[in-house]
Amino acid sequence: MTPASQTDVPPRKRTALIVDDFPSVRFYHAHLVEKAGFKCSVAANGREALELLKKQPFDLLVVDIVMPEMGGEELIKSIRVSNTLAQIPVLVISAEPSGSRIRRDRTAAAGPVGFVQKPLMPAVILAEIESLMR
Repeated sequence: MTPASQTDVPPRKRTALIVDDFPSVRFYHAHLVEKAGFKCSVAANGREALELLKKQPFDLLVVDIVMPEMGGEELIKSIRVSNTLAQIPVLVISAEPSGSRIRRDRTAAAGPVGFVQKPLMPAVILAEIESLMR
């Protein structure tokens, strides 16, 4: 018979890292991603995101393209060369059209990347997250 403490452990809640330089956008995206069942952490740029990624695992990254210090494209390139981070799904949310190029140029080894262009509808973000997490 298995002890109750081993069988009654709830499953780990999925985690997401929201990376955007605007606090109001981080708050809004975190709120939407939490609706999809994630516990969210936030970072103001790619450098902060990389530091958080060293400390804990994340199941999803939601990334802006244009940010100070380290933008989203550089962040994505940095994680895709890492053995431990390469397969984290990344959702790019940006007003910049280069996000669609990132998605188009990815390779099978690059890991999953989705793209939603601003202005956006919450349902579009949630649908893209669902698609990435399959």
